[in-house]
Amino acid sequence: MPDSTPCARSTVVAPGPLGSHASDRRQGDPGVAEYAHTWIEQRNLKPRTRSGDHDLLRLPIGPMLGKVPLKNLTRETVRGWVFDAGHRSLTA
Repeated sequence: MPDSTPCARSTVVAPGPLGSHASDRRQGDPGVAEYAHTWIEQRNLKPRTRSGDHDLLRLPIGPMLGKVPLKNLTRETVRGWVFDAGHRSLTA
């Protein structure tokens, strides 16, 4: 049985691989990318670290998880992203 325990908040993932993005975004729930960008900016980081963190967010994380509302981010979603990222690196 898949693990659908939420990582950020308590909610069930909507149908589809990453949940329903548009309706949740209209309700004001920040997406992963928006939240992560704010979190990076609020931390006391050296410029190179901040730049590297933004690159990680933009390149490997953003395309698949960036628009996922935090309330829809589950362990299952993250595991799928990790599996897909590993599979892409093996076939690249």
